[in-house]
Amino acid sequence: MSDIDDVRAAVDAYVDAFNVQDFERCLKYYRLPTTWISSRGVIVIETREAFIAAMTRSTHDLRKRGLHRTEHLARSTRIVADNVALTSAVGARYRADGTEIERAGGTMALARTAEGWRIVTVLIHGESGAVKLEQPLMGD
Repeated sequence: MSDIDDVRAAVDAYVDAFNVQDFERCLKYYRLPTTWISSRGVIVIETREAFIAAMTRSTHDLRKRGLHRTEHLARSTRIVADNVALTSAVGARYRADGTEIERAGGTMALARTAEGWRIVTVLIHGESGAVKLEQPLMGD
Protein backbone atom coordinates (compact mmCIF):
# COMPACT_ATOMS: atom_id res chain seq x y z
CA MET A 1 0.00 0.00 0.00
CA SER A 2 1.10 3.56 -0.64
CA ASP A 3 1.34 6.21 2.08
CA ILE A 4 -1.88 7.79 0.76
CA ASP A 5 -3.63 4.42 1.00
CA ASP A 6 -2.32 4.02 4.56
CA VAL A 7 -3.59 7.48 5.55
CA ARG A 8 -7.00 6.78 4.03
CA ALA A 9 -7.13 3.39 5.77
CA ALA A 10 -6.42 5.04 9.14
CA VAL A 11 -9.12 7.66 8.59
CA ASP A 12 -11.58 4.99 7.42
CA ALA A 13 -10.85 2.89 10.53
CA TYR A 14 -11.44 5.99 12.68
CA VAL A 15 -14.79 6.64 10.94
CA ASP A 16 -15.77 2.98 11.43
CA ALA A 17 -15.05 3.30 15.16
CA PHE A 18 -16.92 6.62 15.29
CA ASN A 19 -19.95 5.04 13.61
CA VAL A 20 -20.30 2.51 16.41
CA GLN A 21 -19.43 5.21 18.98
CA ASP A 22 -16.40 3.27 20.19
CA PHE A 23 -14.44 6.28 21.37
CA GLU A 24 -11.69 4.12 22.91
CA ARG A 25 -11.05 2.66 19.47
CA CYS A 26 -11.30 6.16 17.91
CA LEU A 27 -8.49 7.23 20.23
CA LYS A 28 -6.18 4.65 18.61
CA TYR A 29 -6.21 6.84 15.47
CA TYR A 30 -5.24 10.04 17.32
CA ARG A 31 -1.97 11.25 18.74
CA LEU A 32 -2.40 13.17 21.97
CA PRO A 33 -2.30 16.03 22.48
CA THR A 34 -4.64 16.77 19.60
CA THR A 35 -6.31 20.00 18.54
CA TRP A 36 -9.81 20.53 17.15
CA ILE A 37 -10.48 23.87 15.46
CA SER A 38 -13.99 25.00 14.49
CA SER A 39 -16.16 28.09 14.36
CA ARG A 40 -16.75 27.51 18.09
CA GLY A 41 -13.07 27.91 18.88
CA VAL A 42 -9.99 25.81 19.55
CA ILE A 43 -9.94 22.78 21.81
CA VAL A 44 -6.69 21.13 22.84
CA ILE A 45 -7.24 17.58 24.10
CA GLU A 46 -4.36 16.22 26.15
CA THR A 47 -5.61 13.09 27.93
CA ARG A 48 -7.61 9.95 27.21
CA GLU A 49 -10.34 11.10 29.61
CA ALA A 50 -10.60 14.51 27.92
CA PHE A 51 -10.77 12.83 24.51
CA ILE A 52 -13.61 10.50 25.52
CA ALA A 53 -15.49 13.43 27.10
CA ALA A 54 -15.02 15.63 24.02
CA MET A 55 -16.18 12.86 21.66
CA THR A 56 -19.22 12.21 23.85
CA ARG A 57 -20.14 15.91 23.89
CA SER A 58 -19.56 16.34 20.16
CA THR A 59 -21.86 13.44 19.26
CA HIS A 60 -24.59 14.07 21.85
CA ASP A 61 -26.72 16.31 19.59
CA LEU A 62 -26.19 14.04 16.58
CA ARG A 63 -27.32 11.00 18.57
CA LYS A 64 -30.45 12.88 19.67
CA ARG A 65 -31.12 13.59 15.98
CA GLY A 66 -30.80 9.89 15.15
CA LEU A 67 -27.18 9.53 13.99
CA HIS A 68 -26.62 6.02 12.67
CA ARG A 69 -23.55 6.41 10.46
CA THR A 70 -21.23 8.87 8.77
CA GLU A 71 -19.69 8.26 5.37
CA HIS A 72 -17.32 10.13 3.10
CA LEU A 73 -18.85 11.56 -0.06
CA ALA A 74 -15.58 13.05 -1.33
CA ARG A 75 -12.04 13.04 0.01
CA SER A 76 -8.66 14.41 -1.00
CA THR A 77 -5.37 13.32 0.56
CA ARG A 78 -1.79 14.48 0.15
CA ILE A 79 1.50 13.52 1.74
CA VAL A 80 3.20 16.86 2.43
CA ALA A 81 6.36 15.52 4.14
CA ASP A 82 7.78 12.11 5.01
CA ASN A 83 5.84 12.07 8.26
CA VAL A 84 2.97 14.51 7.59
CA ALA A 85 -0.24 14.07 5.61
CA LEU A 86 -3.37 16.14 5.06
CA THR A 87 -6.78 14.78 4.21
CA SER A 88 -9.87 16.87 3.54
CA ALA A 89 -13.33 15.42 3.18
CA VAL A 90 -17.04 16.05 2.87
CA GLY A 91 -19.17 13.58 4.72
CA ALA A 92 -22.84 12.90 5.19
CA ARG A 93 -24.45 11.80 8.43
CA TYR A 94 -27.42 9.45 8.17
CA ARG A 95 -30.21 8.07 10.32
CA ALA A 96 -30.85 4.30 10.45
CA ASP A 97 -33.61 4.68 7.84
CA GLY A 98 -31.12 6.22 5.40
CA THR A 99 -32.35 9.81 5.58
CA GLU A 100 -29.60 12.40 5.69
CA ILE A 101 -29.18 14.46 8.84
CA GLU A 102 -26.52 16.82 7.49
CA ARG A 103 -23.36 17.23 5.49
CA ALA A 104 -20.17 18.51 7.00
CA GLY A 105 -16.54 18.98 6.10
CA GLY A 106 -13.34 18.27 7.92
CA THR A 107 -9.64 18.56 7.22
CA MET A 108 -7.14 16.55 9.23
CA ALA A 109 -3.40 16.73 9.69
CA LEU A 110 -1.89 13.33 10.40
CA ALA A 111 1.58 12.37 11.63
CA ARG A 112 3.37 9.12 10.86
CA THR A 113 4.23 7.47 14.18
CA ALA A 114 5.72 4.10 15.10
CA GLU A 115 2.12 2.86 15.37
CA GLY A 116 1.10 4.24 11.94
CA TRP A 117 -0.65 7.41 10.77
CA ARG A 118 -2.34 9.31 13.61
CA ILE A 119 -4.62 12.37 13.59
CA VAL A 120 -3.01 15.37 15.30
CA THR A 121 -5.26 18.25 14.23
CA VAL A 122 -8.85 18.43 12.97
CA LEU A 123 -10.31 21.47 11.25
CA ILE A 124 -14.11 21.25 11.40
CA HIS A 125 -15.78 23.23 8.64
CA GLY A 126 -18.71 23.28 6.31
CA GLU A 127 -19.06 21.28 3.16
CA SER A 128 -17.63 24.13 1.07
CA GLY A 129 -14.47 24.27 3.20
CA ALA A 130 -13.09 20.96 1.95
CA VAL A 131 -9.76 21.37 0.16
CA LYS A 132 -8.63 19.59 -3.01
CA LEU A 133 -5.13 18.44 -2.08
CA GLU A 134 -4.03 16.32 -5.02
CA GLN A 135 -3.22 19.23 -7.32
CA PRO A 136 0.20 20.80 -6.92
CA LEU A 137 0.47 24.51 -6.23
CA MET A 138 1.07 26.81 -9.17
CA GLY A 139 4.72 26.64 -10.12
CA ASP A 140 5.24 23.09 -8.81
